[in-house]
Amino acid sequence: MSAARRGFVSLAAAVVAATVAASDGSAQARATLSGRVTMDSAAVPVAYAGIRIPEVGRFTQADSGGAFRIDDLAPGSFAVIAEAPGLRAQRIQVQLTAGGSVVQNFTLSRGVQMLTAVGVRAKAPPRVSPKMADFERRRMRGLGRYVTRAELARLPGRQLEEVLRSSGAATQFVKAPSGQTWLISTRNSAGSHGLLGNANSENTRDPLCHVQVVLDGAVISSSSQLRAPRLPAPTGGGRGLTDPRTQVQGGDDAVDLNLFFSDQLEGVEFYPDATTTPMQYRTGAAACGTLMLWTRDK
Repeated sequence: MSAARRGFVSLAAAVVAATVAASDGSAQARATLSGRVTMDSAAVPVAYAGIRIPEVGRFTQADSGGAFRIDDLAPGSFAVIAEAPGLRAQRIQVQLTAGGSVVQNFTLSRGVQMLTAVGVRAKAPPRVSPKMADFERRRMRGLGRYVTRAELARLPGRQLEEVLRSSGAATQFVKAPSGQTWLISTRNSAGSHGLLGNANSENTRDPLCHVQVVLDGAVISSSSQLRAPRLPAPTGGGRGLTDPRTQVQGGDDAVDLNLFFSDQLEGVEFYPDATTTPMQYRTGAAACGTLMLWTRDK
C-alpha cells in the first residue's frame, strides 16, 4: 500500500472515530426522569396518572402501578407536574444533570382538581318589564290564548282583528258600516248587524255579549251591555265617536279593534269567560270574555 493510500485510510478512520465519540457524548448529555405516583400517605398507586414538563412540552402517562419514565431530556431545572382526575395535582422543581438519571416520586392528595379557566360569553337575556313578567307567568299557566312579541313580529303592520283571527281565539267579530270592528263572545252571538240594529237614536244599551277590553292594565270597556258606538259627529255639530284609547276605568263604549296594530303591541291575551280571566280583571263583563292588550315600551 502506498504512503498516500495509507494516509487516506487513516484520515477516514479518524473521522469515523470522531463521529462515534460525538454521538456517545450527545447521548451521555441527555437525562432521564423516572418515579412513581401514589395517593396520600397510604402509598396507593395512582394508575395512569399524567406527568407533564410544560417548559419542554413533554408528557407521559404512568402505568397501572403508577410508575413512569421520561427519557432524552435536556439538562436543567424544570417544573414537573403530576395529576389525576379527582386528586390535587402536585408540582415539583426537578434538577436534571447531563447524562444523569433522576428518580422523583409524587404523592397526590384527595381534593378538587383545578381545571383551566374557560371563558364563556353569552348575550344577556332581554329586559322584561313587570307587566310582561306577569304576562309570561299567565302564559305558562295556559288558561287563555296568548300572542307573544315574536308572533306579533311575524305579522308586521297588521290590524288587531287579523292578529286575533290568526291566534285561534273563539270569538266573533262584528263589522259596522263605518268599517269599525268589535269583539263579541260566541256564547251569545246575534247577526253581524245586531250591534247597530239594536241601537236607537237615544244610544241605548245593546244586548250582545261584548268582550271586556283591558289596555295596559286599565279596563277601557267593561260594561256587560255596551252602548252602541256614536257615529262620526254630524256636520252641524254634536258628539262623535269616542276614542277608547283615552278612556279610563268603567268605559262603556265598544272598542274598535282596528285602532291597534301589531307593531304597537308587546303581547295579547284572550280569556273566553270569567273563570279563566285573571282575578284582578274579573268584573261582571268578564262573563263574555276578556281581551288584554299590552303596548310596547317607548
